[in-house]
Amino acid sequence: MKKLIVSLMFALALPAVASAKSRSDAQSAIDAITEEAEGQLPEGLELASVTPAEGISLPRGAELDLQWRGTARAGKSSAFVVIRKDKKIVSKGWVRMEIVESNPPIRRGTEVRVIVKSGAVSITTTGSLERDARVGDFTSVRLDGQNTRISGKLVDGNTLQVGAAQ
Repeated sequence: MKKLIVSLMFALALPAVASAKSRSDAQSAIDAITEEAEGQLPEGLELASVTPAEGISLPRGAELDLQWRGTARAGKSSAFVVIRKDKKIVSKGWVRMEIVESNPPIRRGTEVRVIVKSGAVSITTTGSLERDARVGDFTSVRLDGQNTRISGKLVDGNTLQVGAAQ
């Protein structure tokens, strides 16, 4: 009777160990796919999320091959993943990815703070972007309440700097 209870306890514990191992292999696959995809993304894009097909796992010592469907660009994208170990395919499937721009454009018409600096003097006012621009771009702003345009460097999402500390 004691032997039967021990066998039953071992049989109940075994699936939990296998399940934990498959979760670990699946997480390894997600980590490896994320690393490989980030290495292949063009400048200015970054990976927001990775969702592999059900059942993709990466056993220790396996190789991963990631093939993009089309061109990697911002938005939803997908790639086909093949995982090989000892030259045999152990796992494969489609991976969905959400790709975002790391420096998205600030839209035309967005109100920004305009800082004009000259020596120790600093003047702050507001204006609207004349065109889409990214942080770090030189762009122009139409000052609020005036028909005056001024150009400077967009230093963050809501500040245009004109003058000395550009």
